[in-house]
Amino acid sequence: MNYDVVIIGAGPGGCSAAITAARLGKSVLLLEAGDFPRQKVCGEFVSGESLTLLGDLLGTTAFTDAPVIQAARIFSDSAEVTTRIPAGARSVTRWQMDETLWNGAQAGAQHHPRIRFHDSHQQRNI
Repeated sequence: MNYDVVIIGAGPGGCSAAITAARLGKSVLLLEAGDFPRQKVCGEFVSGESLTLLGDLLGTTAFTDAPVIQAARIFSDSAEVTTRIPAGARSVTRWQMDETLWNGAQAGAQHHPRIRFHDSHQQRNI
């Protein structure tokens, strides 16, 4: 099969690209070396602006049940600074983020986990 768009890597950027391309009517192949969801080190901070974008992308209010982040503290030696975070920031685990975006991408894209891309000159039927 031929695809309009082939995306290598199903992290947040790859899944977002797959969702967007599928919405534009493109046939999409999404390749990922690993399995989803998965544990991955992440700051777990999603700003209110990003939550709005994710909601638009996923067609839903994303992560409304995630804990609200109201402040941040910065430590340096004996000094500490606290600042308020604009309303709407949430703590979202990378597991939740990946799972939600992966599920959203599956709705419009042909997807294949556990496939590694090695050579751009190599052709493989999927």
